[in-house]
Amino acid sequence: MKLPKNDEAIVKREYSADCPVGTWRARLDGKAWGRQARHRGARTLNLYFSEIESGRKYIISVYWARYNGYWPVKGGVDFKVEAEPGECFELWTGKTNHGKTYLGAAKKL
Repeated sequence: MKLPKNDEAIVKREYSADCPVGTWRARLDGKAWGRQARHRGARTLNLYFSEIESGRKYIISVYWARYNGYWPVKGGVDFKVEAEPGECFELWTGKTNHGKTYLGAAKKL
């Protein structure tokens, strides 16, 4: 998997972790392995999205699910094997009690 840009430092500046809360549509720009999640024992999969309506860029991480895939919390798409850069999705995102964004659900458009 490749980052949307060759320079990882540029990617980190371009993509915000402060995603909209609720349902929104976005194009998957790229995906890349993240750090290992301490509490889950598996690496995260970072997803780089551009919101279709505004063009704003966001990064969301998904985690290895107990049913063998990198899925949103409530299911939808295994982003490791069922999603390719350039594809568009309807996403539902929320915030944890600590204010971090999580991907609740996703479906291909």
